[in-house]
Amino acid sequence: MLHTRHLPLLILLLCFLTVGCKKMNSDLEPWLAKEDLELQNAVVADIGRHLDALKEKGETFYGFVAVPGDYCTQPEPTSLSIAFNRESDIASEHADDLFYRYCPEEWKTEIREGFDTTNEILKASFDKFNSMHNKNPNNFMMDRYEIAFVARRDTAIINALKALKESGRLKNGTFLSIWFWGSQYAVTEESVKILNSPEVHQTFVSVFK
Repeated sequence: MLHTRHLPLLILLLCFLTVGCKKMNSDLEPWLAKEDLELQNAVVADIGRHLDALKEKGETFYGFVAVPGDYCTQPEPTSLSIAFNRESDIASEHADDLFYRYCPEEWKTEIREGFDTTNEILKASFDKFNSMHNKNPNNFMMDRYEIAFVARRDTAIINALKALKESGRLKNGTFLSIWFWGSQYAVTEESVKILNSPEVHQTFVSVFK
């Protein structure tokens, strides 16, 4: 049993820890509020090199997604990959099935190599976030700082895809999205809305509702 004479010291310690946690997390807020332009530019450069290589090979595709990894299921820093699908990749028996057209889980090609710069920035960002973030280890739910951290990353990747589209390196009419293997979040639909026509967005929602 805790002796009452220890209570003032315990209360002081709890106050110190609480203030310390708040101070660490409050330092996060200005950083999380800034767009991650360094990551965005790296994604444009890394994906751009892949697009150039695919163009040299004469590859064409109707769908292209960026896959940043799932923060909830990956304890380590996430890493970027891309996936794309050709019209010829759709099996004849699924030619009229929009699920097979718009679901990257059913696509043929994923590229995981060649994103060194992007992945270095993702790791540095992850390490910086952890150095400033203080969280109760018994809380297994994402807190608002983690949610903001992931949103900052995803926004940079979506903006990179948008920049590649606007520059013509990703052709108009190509289905574009951010994707997470095995699970989807609201940001997936939001990216489809941002990166595609209203008609494609509406079709996507009808397929995955």
